[in-house]
Amino acid sequence: FYYDAKGAGAALAAAEAFMYGANAMVGTDSTGLKPFAEMLSFLRGVSADAMPPIADIGFMDDGTDVSGEVMNLMVRHNLLFQLVSAPDRRLKLNVRIGSKEYPAEDAQDPGGMAQVIRGNLTDEKRSVRVYGSAVVIARLTGAAGHLRVQLLNYAGAARKVDGLRVRVLGSYPKHQVAAAGSPGEQLLDYTVEAGATEFTLRELKTYAVIDLLR
Repeated sequence: FYYDAKGAGAALAAAEAFMYGANAMVGTDSTGLKPFAEMLSFLRGVSADAMPPIADIGFMDDGTDVSGEVMNLMVRHNLLFQLVSAPDRRLKLNVRIGSKEYPAEDAQDPGGMAQVIRGNLTDEKRSVRVYGSAVVIARLTGAAGHLRVQLLNYAGAARKVDGLRVRVLGSYPKHQVAAAGSPGEQLLDYTVEAGATEFTLRELKTYAVIDLLR
């Protein structure tokens, strides 16, 4: 991947590439050098993540622009999915644009289609839910009693997010948090229920990593 990211956007580009485990080149300007270097310094302190990604939905991509836009909105709405070539029974929901359940004509409204997919999955079955912001993307990986929640504020080049509430499926009594630009950040209102864990991040400037443990 190549990012052409000016100013504070360079730090955001570095965080996004790290979050998805991508090899990327970032081009920036003189105002982007400092935030970019600061983000790289932060990322060097984050432990490597070899755990598999968590997905609720299998999406059969037909390569059309419409499917691409639906996937883009699913990412923005934190509907966790993986690409599949055929329905995967291990997943909670499978989606193929053009099927009876997801007609191609309905997908001409990608936002409406994303909401249909969300409704069919149901909020109760979503592995992650983010409250208090429409500009934060979550990525989950996990294995053997360890769940990593990565949060990216894609408006972070312009503004931070305050009071971000996150709910994940699974009970995780232990946690660690690291947030770029917010040393010593602590999770607030940490609640462990039967089958779910919730917490609040006081502020999210650009990127944070929360490790949840059983």
